[in-house]
Amino acid sequence: MQSMMLKLQGGKDEFAFLQIRPMIRAATNLTEMDSIDETEAICISHQVLGFGYMHDIKDIIYISAKDFDRSKTTGITLEIQKINSLLNSKNRPSLLVGPGRWGSSDPWLGIPVKWNQISSVRCFVETPFSDMDVNPSQGTHFFQNITSLGIGYFTQTRKDFIDIDFLDTHET
Repeated sequence: MQSMMLKLQGGKDEFAFLQIRPMIRAATNLTEMDSIDETEAICISHQVLGFGYMHDIKDIIYISAKDFDRSKTTGITLEIQKINSLLNSKNRPSLLVGPGRWGSSDPWLGIPVKWNQISSVRCFVETPFSDMDVNPSQGTHFFQNITSLGIGYFTQTRKDFIDIDFLDTHET
């Protein structure tokens, strides 16, 4: 919670809340990283938020970086919104994987989704562009939504692992 103290005219103090954020409760699904079989992983990153297992993920929404066209991110956003609506109607939590910064206000840095367009997502992965590095999505509103909603977040560098062959060979 952030607050501030103001001195009003006439010398009277006034206390005002600027932001109130919910506390995060402890997770019960913690795991030791040493117990994870990395040969079974779809991706491994050294920059993550969240921890433990998410057993309820049913689907992967994957945007390949292979033929990714930054000029079409707005159209991609609309496609993701349609898929999200379908998954929500079937109560199917998902993993969202794609290039650049998710929720970016700059469509050239990633896919400019809003929270209501990805509400089925329980974890998402930002993969690198082949031609540029993009800083991770760690603005205050982003961080607030990730932590308060218990959403997992991976941002990958070119040094991290992602099983592109697995993702590219599964049906859409």
